[in-house]
Amino acid sequence: MMIVNWKNFDLKYDKCEQWAFEQMSYLLFCAEFDNRIGLFRYKNQTGLETEPIEKNGIFYGFQSKYYTTSISKNKDDIIDSIQKAKTKDNHLNVIYLYLN
Repeated sequence: MMIVNWKNFDLKYDKCEQWAFEQMSYLLFCAEFDNRIGLFRYKNQTGLETEPIEKNGIFYGFQSKYYTTSISKNKDDIIDSIQKAKTKDNHLNVIYLYLN
């Protein structure tokens, strides 16, 4: 297993860390479901990064959160995102959270 060094990540993707992390999360989510064609998404989509994906009758979605502060300081933002996702996509069963 590879361990990400976030200081190196910040240096490599200077000023576009959020975008790079969202792209990495998107690719990891697609790989998790063996999806090689990509997922439909809107710019600034509410709740989830893409439209949910269905597998065996279960709907999965994901959120990508890149923080420069501790996760505990962003608890309310994380909870709010989950609530928005469940409100927008009430058929959603599982949400993957990608956090740095």
